[in-house]
Order: sequence, then structure tokens, then C-alpha cells
Amino acid sequence: MNNPTTRAIIAELVAAGCEVIVWCRKNHKVNNGTLGIKYKEDNFVWWATKAILINKLSWRWPTNLVSYIDRFRFKVNDYSMILSVDRLGVIEAAGLNKKLRLEHHHISYEILFKSETSEKFKKLERIALKDVNDVLIQDKLRRKHFSIENSLSEEIIYTVPLAFTKIPPEQRKNIRLRDQLGIPGDKNLLAFIGSVTEWSMINEVIEVMPKLSKQWCLLVNDRFGFDNTNLNDRVGDLGVGDRVYINREPVLDIRDMDYILNGCDYGLAFYKPSRRSKYTGKNLEYIGLASGKISTYLRSNVPVITNANGEIAEHIRRYNAGIVIGHPNEMIEIDNNKSEQNGALSLFSEVLAFENHKEKVLNVLKFERIGIA
Repeated sequence: MNNPTTRAIIAELVAAGCEVIVWCRKNHKVNNGTLGIKYKEDNFVWWATKAILINKLSWRWPTNLVSYIDRFRFKVNDYSMILSVDRLGVIEAAGLNKKLRLEHHHISYEILFKSETSEKFKKLERIALKDVNDVLIQDKLRRKHFSIENSLSEEIIYTVPLAFTKIPPEQRKNIRLRDQLGIPGDKNLLAFIGSVTEWSMINEVIEVMPKLSKQWCLLVNDRFGFDNTNLNDRVGDLGVGDRVYINREPVLDIRDMDYILNGCDYGLAFYKPSRRSKYTGKNLEYIGLASGKISTYLRSNVPVITNANGEIAEHIRRYNAGIVIGHPNEMIEIDNNKSEQNGALSLFSEVLAFENHKEKVLNVLKFERIGIA
């Protein structure tokens, strides 16, 4: 529920007069008052049971039984449309829709490949996707792979980049986390946000810090606020403890990231596909316009340094919104490029921002078919 595109779509539904009910795990709720939505919650045991049956075992008949049980939690005539998210969501939604018979729209943020899972795993997903009217995905390359992997026509797959709405001028923060952490004002600052893990190349970023001039500092903001002992040890071993700042209290709402990024010179977004997980292999290799990190940086007018390829790399070069490199080691060149990167906010505002895609999304969701003016 903290995904920017999902929240923007829900906000539009609410603004149009829809009553939106979000079905999620109890601890995945976000500020209810902000979005004006209601929740139908799964307790951990029931959610875990479904996750194991659907994502681990991929058993079709037990999955059908789960859907049958969940139908009793929904009143048939109370809903006009189903909007599902990713594999677990579309399988649950398709099961419910055998009874509800509603318009079923799907959003894909993750592409799961047969070569990294199994035929049985993909079959359950493909069967569920036959129920959908249309799919939203982030760019043309991801649409192509999603179509192939799920035996789905590209004609019903529409592209909408992963992005929030623009930050209203009155909501831009004047306070800066860098000041509260005591980062000297004359230092240049790199930001590293999101998952602090192997696939995000945090180790490679830390290891390049001694190679950069002492003019550069690094701000690390772990998505979940974990105290990473290995990261702390590595910072100490490399002798850059006075240049690496770790935020121990990350924001819970992605819309507040502007406070963290205000005053940063570059945002780092690196991806190292790993075959250890079905989520971090080819899904990351083709990240493109599905990168939440890049979108978040640009929204706060912070140019990016990234190794992401595809459409997002083309846009970054075209708008002069950052530097596309192959590996963090290449950051030694940033001293010569820093002053040239000034198109971050333009790229976000003109290409990524949800406002640019709002009409397409509303047409896909077919508002007139659910009685919304």
C-alpha cells in the first residue's frame, strides 16, 4: 500500500466518489485518514497460509478452497470493480471473481519468469490472468516480457511508469535531514534509499567511498530502518565512518521522502540481479521505469546515478537528469559532472509524474462503467 502508483490510483478513485476497500495484511496499512479508504485485514496466520499455498506450493485445488472461504468475507453486491496487484493479488482476486463477476483490472510491479520459478508456479498465475480485463505495467520492455511469460496479449497491457503525483509547492520541506544529522553544509551528499541489501549494491557503494574525494558524504536510508551490523562494520573497516551517515528513523510514508532528500546532490540507484530469489533476477534486470528509487529521487529534484537500462536510461540522458554508469566504481567521475545535472525535476514532471498518465488510467479503469461522473 505504500506503492506510489497504487496510492495515486486509489486517491483518484476516492476523489471520484468511490468507496475503496483495501484487502491487505494488518501491518501493511497506511494512514487511513490521508486516503479516505477502508481496510479488510488478513491476520498473519491466514495470510501466511495463503502465501504458502499460492507462492510456495502453487497447489491449484487448495488455492481454490482458499478463494471459496474468502468469498464469505465479501458481500457480493457491495463491489463494482476489483483492482489486483502482482501475483498473489491477481490469484486471490480471480478466485473471488468467480462469484463476484466484476470488472477486474490488474497492476504488475513484479515480473516472475518461468526460467526462475517453474511451470506449475506460472500456470497458477496464467490461469488467474485470464480473468483480467486489462493490465497496467511500467514500460514497453516490461510489457513485452509480462506478455510472453503469462501468455497474455500485449493489446490489453498499458504502460504507466511507477511514480507518485508531483509535490505541491506548499508541501516541499524547508527542513533537511542532512542538517539534523550534522552533515557539513559545504559537503556534497550522495543519497542511498530503499532496500539496503546485496542486490542494491550497497557494499559496492560503501567500498567506493574511500576512492572519492573527501568532499563527498553518503546518506543511507534503509527502507525499514534496520540496524545493519554488517554495514556498520564495513564502514568502520574502510575508515569512512565520518563520511557515511545512516538514518536510524526512516519515514513511514513515501510522500515524506522530500525531507530526507532535500540537500542531496545525487541519488544512487544500483541493481545487481541475483538468482537467489525469483524477485531479484530478471525482474531487476529489466527494472526500467519500475524503479521506485529513481522516481523518488527525481520527484525531489535530485539527479540520479544508476546502472538501470532501457527507457529510464534514455530519459536520464535526454533530460540531463543524472549519470548512467555500469558500476559504482565509475562514480569517481562525478566530481567533473556534478554541476551539469539539472533536469531531474523536469524529467519527473514531464514524463514520470502520475498526472501525465491520469487520463489513460481512468480510461483503463472504465469509470463510466461503475457509475462515476
